Amino acid sequence: MRLIDAFAETARRYPEKLALITEKSQLSFNDIIVLAAACEANLRPNGLRPGMRLVLTTDRPEFVLGFTLLASRLSLTLILAQPRALAGVAFDLMVGVRPVPDIDQALQVQIEPGWFGPVPVMPSADFATASGAGAQIVFATSGSTGTPKLVAYSEALVFRCFSEPNFQRATQADAKMRLLMSATMATVWGMMGTFRALLAGGSTVALDDHRNRPLQYIDLFRVSHFETTPMVIRQMLDVPAAEQYLSSLREIVVGGAFASTDLMQRLSGLTDAPIDVAYGTSEFGALALARFQPDSPHGEGYLGEVFRNDIEIAFFDEALRQMPGAGEGIVGFRNRDDSEAPAAYLGSAARAEKSGFIGGYFFPGDVMRRVGNQLYVIGRVKNVINVGGNKIALEAVQTALESALAVQAVACLAVPDALGLEELVVAYTAPESIPAGAVQAVLDAAFPGLHLRQALRQAALPFTPSGKIDYEALRRDCL
Repeated sequence: MRLIDAFAETARRYPEKLALITEKSQLSFNDIIVLAAACEANLRPNGLRPGMRLVLTTDRPEFVLGFTLLASRLSLTLILAQPRALAGVAFDLMVGVRPVPDIDQALQVQIEPGWFGPVPVMPSADFATASGAGAQIVFATSGSTGTPKLVAYSEALVFRCFSEPNFQRATQADAKMRLLMSATMATVWGMMGTFRALLAGGSTVALDDHRNRPLQYIDLFRVSHFETTPMVIRQMLDVPAAEQYLSSLREIVVGGAFASTDLMQRLSGLTDAPIDVAYGTSEFGALALARFQPDSPHGEGYLGEVFRNDIEIAFFDEALRQMPGAGEGIVGFRNRDDSEAPAAYLGSAARAEKSGFIGGYFFPGDVMRRVGNQLYVIGRVKNVINVGGNKIALEAVQTALESALAVQAVACLAVPDALGLEELVVAYTAPESIPAGAVQAVLDAAFPGLHLRQALRQAALPFTPSGKIDYEALRRDCL
């Protein structure tokens, strides 16, 4: 089944039903078909043809959805990424809402308002006719090192991940479903959730500027299903009378980063809706799911019950030697059907030690334990900080601070707060103390969303005998 076929069939059943709600517009199922057809009609004169590789630089939900349908129709490779992630990746066209500097202008096409006026679009029935073997959808991910990378999914794998029974979550999608996700639709999680809702005849609310401030929209649009990250939940807890916005919810799914028991307990006090905690990766999609039980919560580190029969989970020692029969170690994931697994990052030849795609497995950089079908995270092997599901390399943060501030040496630590969310502690040596506000200003410019917990001036940073910063000693000294 192709995405365009399935969506067109839903549009035939519910042509005028509201399908997509954004902060600026509301589109029916038929409106989305017309939008996608208009994009094709306006790109044809720019050389668009089946099988091309097209980059979409905007994450506006209506365009992500429309171009995904267009990719399905013409078997395009659709790359949903910003130009900085395209190193080493060839493409035929780049489409966005504004020009991108340092990219050949002959390869760029800007989406214009006039595209959606009286343009010669084809009838919806004709637009649903697909050609070729299917699309490839390429998503951006921070990977396990914090460096932007690209990972490809076949259209068949995208479709299967949210439609086959063994991929379904506890709550089934239906025509009354109205989904709001704090993740952009241009992510694996966001796209699969969106199509899951829409192909069932439901609707989705996709925010832009207010993506991390969703409370009022849950209430305004009578959202039934809310999928978000621990970081957004943490922000919601600070809103007075937050519970008054959540009365319409039938289910909440929290994913994108590890959610502590304390955070889930506080969330459960605001709503009667069941809460699921999900674990997955951009490289493989959702892998495990747990229903949070306020009266009998699982132990810390619990990620849920593995529900993916197509994914092999293996454990490795420090040298990345597989340990057959082991139930604990550095975790690696592999698709049992290698023909559908993303075997490597696009355009990325480098492989980081103990993370990324190595030897046929994907290593997220975590130490895990498996007990039966239950999965627990017990540690991490990479020096990263997780901000709302986006991993940022602490070395990159350190480099930015060294470049912007008058420091002699600097080191960064990821430290969980009382609710299990990671914050940044910066230790530095300098002639004079640096105000925390100056450190935060550098972070705001380079790593939006990264919160400084503390900046500590040290007489000297500890080093190992090999000359590297001794992070274990630094934790003992600073925390």
